[in-house]
Amino acid sequence: MKRNQQSPPHSDQKIKKDFTDTTQDIEEPTSSSAMADKQQSPSNGQEVRKETQLEMTAMSKFPQSPTSINENSASRILSNIQQENSQAIRDMRTHKMSPPVDEDDPDGISSKVSTPPVLQVATASQSDIFKSPDLPTVLELQTGEKFVVNGKFGEGVFGIVYFVRGEDNKDYAAKVIKERDRVYASPEEEAYERIAANPHENLLLLHLKGSLINPPPTCTPKVFITPACGPSLFDVLDKVERYLHSSQSATFSLTDIRKIGKQVAEAMHHLETLEIYHLDLKIDNIVFTEDFAYETKTGSKHTVIKMAGTDVKVIDYGNAKFHPPHGEKQVYKKVQTLVFRAPEVLLGIPHSVKTDVWSMGCMLMQLYTGEEPFVYQSGTSTLEEEQSQFKEVIYTLQVTVPKVLLEQSKLGRKCRLDLTFLEDFEPKEGQGIRKMMRGQEDLQLFQLIDLMFTIDPSYRPTFFEVKDHEFFGKT
Repeated sequence: MKRNQQSPPHSDQKIKKDFTDTTQDIEEPTSSSAMADKQQSPSNGQEVRKETQLEMTAMSKFPQSPTSINENSASRILSNIQQENSQAIRDMRTHKMSPPVDEDDPDGISSKVSTPPVLQVATASQSDIFKSPDLPTVLELQTGEKFVVNGKFGEGVFGIVYFVRGEDNKDYAAKVIKERDRVYASPEEEAYERIAANPHENLLLLHLKGSLINPPPTCTPKVFITPACGPSLFDVLDKVERYLHSSQSATFSLTDIRKIGKQVAEAMHHLETLEIYHLDLKIDNIVFTEDFAYETKTGSKHTVIKMAGTDVKVIDYGNAKFHPPHGEKQVYKKVQTLVFRAPEVLLGIPHSVKTDVWSMGCMLMQLYTGEEPFVYQSGTSTLEEEQSQFKEVIYTLQVTVPKVLLEQSKLGRKCRLDLTFLEDFEPKEGQGIRKMMRGQEDLQLFQLIDLMFTIDPSYRPTFFEVKDHEFFGKT
């Protein structure tokens, strides 16, 4: 997953090496997903010290290179994964062997390579929890409740996310909001309240919100505390790809894409019923909740990841917005990370529930190919990057923009793009998104993606239609 640029980190459960937020030039603060945060795994139970009757958690790291294990222990490791996963933060262990070619492989990997694939067994755990001497020791709420700080998941434009342990000896993510010139209007708070009133198993819930009596420097007392989750889809792809040749890309198995995609569609449909737009849906903001073990099959071009557990949650409501009151029109705002931004937003047209559908299409393609499907190729300014991004969408999909959409864009007077390139553009038959399809077994996925990448949002499916698509029928 070689990104052309860093996607901005999200605010609840993940971390990145580069915390640059590509959305911070937007007209309003649209991202507490400008926060750098990282999915957290449960602690491994090692007791380091106790402070205010709370346990500090010993955080393990991924080794620089996988540790080999012998062939006789392979079956034992596979059978013990479920029991060992309660210690999810542990060193990665890898087993390699050459299995026979499976012509019935639903992911079409074995049948598409000239040499037998390599099977690897490993566990995804937290590898990047920052520790530094300037970390606060304890976060104490005005209620008297205390959380021991075990590390920092990341820091972004709007806040800092700490890895903490509560008085119940459970692990949490604590996001402390930074002081800023403008008042931080938290869409998360209202989103969490709506979800708490009508929860869904695939949506992250707020553990508690409150005010700190000892906020870190440059921060307000405001804090959001959520349960700790596992690694994100991005984390798993990134960890696998670290050990691949530059010509290789890491992807998820078709079976796992189906299972994960179904849950995401269900969660997003639930947000739709709660009249919430997520507007930051991407693989960084989808986290595993249990059993982080996986195995990989390496072919000539793709290394396919098969997870032991595929239960996920959608997280990070920092970019969330809400449906307008009945009878009122949606106001245009520049939303979404640029590489996941729907074409209507680039054209200056107000977002809708269909805008998140586009982002989910990008997510599915990234799980399938290991790369974002549309990435701007040039630009030294925000406008130039947006221009390049829109061209990339049109040239990759090989589609034209409907006249009605162009008229709507013109009437809205919010679009800053130069659309004259469309006058001479003629789509090339057979050169659209389906050229990325590896085999006929992937046809249903691409039929769904074709629908989700409909340029005109009025013809794009809703999440209700997405979750009931035949691609998800086998889950």
